[in-house]
Amino acid sequence: MACVRPIVSLGVVYGALVAGLALAPALSARAQEKAWSQEQVTAIAAELESSVSDVQDSFRKEPLDTFVGDRRSRYALKQDLRLLRILTRNLASDLKEGG
Repeated sequence: MACVRPIVSLGVVYGALVAGLALAPALSARAQEKAWSQEQVTAIAAELESSVSDVQDSFRKEPLDTFVGDRRSRYALKQDLRLLRILTRNLASDLKEGG
């Protein structure tokens, strides 16, 4: 029997991430934080890239009958994961180059 899992739109997750990043400067002004560390941020971006890659690989390996929804929803999620992987790869690459 297939496992039923709720589907959370990556658009919602991505929107929350962008909102969090937009609010970070305002929040950091209030809180005393460590100075910017290019090495730490680069390491976090590389970890994020790896995690997104793992999620995309897991999604690809899932049997089609475990997906709750129609083919269009599955395709949309597949494309969202592809875009997210590209974005995280570019972020990690830019940070590694010092950007």
